Amino acid sequence: MTMRRTGLIFLASLPLFMSAAWAAGPLPAPKQYVTPNYGLTFSTPAGSSFCPLPEGWVGSDHGTMLFLDRPQECGGAGYPSIDRGFSPDSTPRIEVYYAYWMDEDEPKSPHCKMDGWANLMGQRRAICVGKRGDLITEETEALYLASSASKVVVTLVTTPTRRERDLATFRALTASMHSCATEFKDVPGKTDVVGTGQACPPGGWF
Repeated sequence: MTMRRTGLIFLASLPLFMSAAWAAGPLPAPKQYVTPNYGLTFSTPAGSSFCPLPEGWVGSDHGTMLFLDRPQECGGAGYPSIDRGFSPDSTPRIEVYYAYWMDEDEPKSPHCKMDGWANLMGQRRAICVGKRGDLITEETEALYLASSASKVVVTLVTTPTRRERDLATFRALTASMHSCATEFKDVPGKTDVVGTGQACPPGGWF
């Protein structure tokens, strides 16, 4: 059982307390992913799945994993929602991580070995290719405005034989990603808006 993270620093955000029906295996991914906490939405790949957060999970909304092949098993989850247990580790997937961006707290990015371009958050972004053992990673990222400066990182993790096919799926997901706005009225008489642009569509994060 693998607990997989993106390798980024997990920054604190609004803590969320969320229960999800526990399943022995993955569930089909809803067509649209929406996080009002970070004013972000995107379309999920057709036929993709996800490992649900365990019942009684307590943690913080920091993204998800979308499996392009169904994993054999799902397990627990860490405090950041992107940190999911699954097996086998070689399961092709797209990892989506987001957090508030604090430049002074982040390490310098390693040298990027470019592997083309992707459209992310309405702009052309470099794709950086890397390796995780025998697996290939393709990663792109962008800064955007939620309630404050935020960062989203999208990472494809796949095998050499699936690389070209999965890279097309990766590019389709990043092209669909955009900011959206949600109003929160936590204090009487005061409305806070997270995100920019049109109102976030129906749906949620998982």
